[in-house]
Amino acid sequence: MAESLESRFTKFLELTVGAESIDLLHTPGSNDPKMADYYLADRKIVAEIKSLNADQMTKGAAVIDEYLSDKGVVIFGTLSSAGFTENLDEENALKLKIQNKMTTRIKKVCSDANKQIAKQFESLPHLATGVLILINENNTSLHPSMVADRIIEYAASQPRSIHYCLMIFESHRIKVKGKLLPYPLLLDLTRSFRQRRSLGFLQSIQWEWAKTYGHTDEVLSDEGNLISYYPEVLTFGE
Repeated sequence: MAESLESRFTKFLELTVGAESIDLLHTPGSNDPKMADYYLADRKIVAEIKSLNADQMTKGAAVIDEYLSDKGVVIFGTLSSAGFTENLDEENALKLKIQNKMTTRIKKVCSDANKQIAKQFESLPHLATGVLILINENNTSLHPSMVADRIIEYAASQPRSIHYCLMIFESHRIKVKGKLLPYPLLLDLTRSFRQRRSLGFLQSIQWEWAKTYGHTDEVLSDEGNLISYYPEVLTFGE
């Protein structure tokens, strides 16, 4: 049986400079599920890993079914999430409704991770940076852009201990020199210069992991240069 993405990535993470598995420290509470998973960069960073395994297609399909029922339309076979509405505004509204429904669990994932990282901060004598690491091996129902939007929304809504989110998705890929390859995405959710001091270290992890997929050039992403991940649209039905 092939080794899981989570197993491969945690082995990689444990080899980074200053990495410590909190479970293996054998300190009081270190095996408490309410604690985070790793210290990184000599305890300057606290990391919590979460896997996105639950398929969310039925939630999106329910939104599509409701829309079609209201229109009195019956469709047999498969249906793309794009291109079947009466106009672009209606399509965008439907996409947003589908996205919100399918990413509801992401908010809980963020909330749980936030509590675990905050709890771990209490064990440190100094201020640290919090990073949520999301693992998605083959769950194509959760597109990276959908997940990123929900995380950014969560981060903007309240004070929190998650300052970065590193998304390790093998479910979706980018086009590079005629090939489709996975590429990790790093979200900067910081609000202060102090929190940004860990950016370089996390970018190095992002790039070193990207190289394991065969990348030879870094792919930069910002609001003006978004990375396109494939498959781009969802397909509902059988």
